Amino acid sequence: MAENPLVIAMENIANRRRKLQAEMAELDKMLYDLSKYSEVSIETIFKYLDDIYNNEVDDTPSDGLQRISEKELESFVIHFIQMNGPMDVDSILHLLRVHGYDAGGADKRKNLNTRLWRITKENNPINKREDGFYIVNMPNGSGMM
Repeated sequence: MAENPLVIAMENIANRRRKLQAEMAELDKMLYDLSKYSEVSIETIFKYLDDIYNNEVDDTPSDGLQRISEKELESFVIHFIQMNGPMDVDSILHLLRVHGYDAGGADKRKNLNTRLWRITKENNPINKREDGFYIVNMPNGSGMM
């Protein structure tokens, strides 16, 4: 005798919900670990995620942000990549803002990309992988992580 299709569908949905809940718990743990090791509060991380979900990331200049020099930017990026692993430009831009720095220019993302490109060309301290993530170069020329 075949089972009721409605019962099968409900069981499939319940199983999927359990899997998603387990994945959410794992992601939350990752976010808390990120907060712990990046010196960025968990509230700031969740606010940033909410902004991304709502497409409301604020790229307008804010009072109190200071322009970061090329050398400071290089040190900043290397420090956070070493702490967190490979990072994309959006993550770097967000961390700059959280720490009170302005990437400069009218289009912050584009300007930061240009500045990071220059850093990858000078002394080659960091590299941009094909997937768009930046890594720290090791002394032997291989990338970190």
